[in-house]
Amino acid sequence: MSGITTRDLRIIFAFAIQVAKADRSVALHEEEILDLIAEAGGLSGGDRAELADERPPVERSSDLSSAEAKALLVKTLCAVAFADNVRHDAEMDLIIRVNAHLGDVVALRPWEEWEAYVEDVVDTLASL
Repeated sequence: MSGITTRDLRIIFAFAIQVAKADRSVALHEEEILDLIAEAGGLSGGDRAELADERPPVERSSDLSSAEAKALLVKTLCAVAFADNVRHDAEMDLIIRVNAHLGDVVALRPWEEWEAYVEDVVDTLASL
């Protein structure tokens, strides 16, 4: 049984959309990851719109229900940041702050290896 709840996926989506919008546009591959989260969490269009406007504080990441959900959050943020293949300071800042707040639940790989996060997130979401 997965240690990731629907509530966790709502929180993960809210953070992920903020990373996707950090450069003021959402790239196709970023949107694909967001779609996977929304599908796994059963999010409606209205849910997505509400969460897209939320801008959760870093401290909200502590609301996740398990270590598995916390790691998925950080990996998802990395996957979304990497999806457009452009490293943005605002994305990196949020990822580092969230990971640090959660006790460095993910040992961050070098940027060049972040495609592995995309694969891991896609596999995890598909298994939910």
